[in-house]
Amino acid sequence: PTESAYPLPSAAPSAADLTQIKGIGPKTAAYLATHGITTVAQLAAAEPAALQLLLADGGRFRLLNPATWPAQAQALLDDA
Repeated sequence: PTESAYPLPSAAPSAADLTQIKGIGPKTAAYLATHGITTVAQLAAAEPAALQLLLADGGRFRLLNPATWPAQAQALLDDA
């Protein structure tokens, strides 16, 4: 896996798909995966500011707003 220049937490794998998060489609999920975020658990543990920095370097991804992604991810984990 590619190492990210931004400090993002690691977490146990989750079977849930990142595209279940509002605002994350297949291309965004693939971009996050290239930076080490491949599970809903990892996304739930991420800080929105770190996600924003990660997206800022991603061309069109810089337009996305990840402020609610960790909370949405945690809600998915809580419902599982």
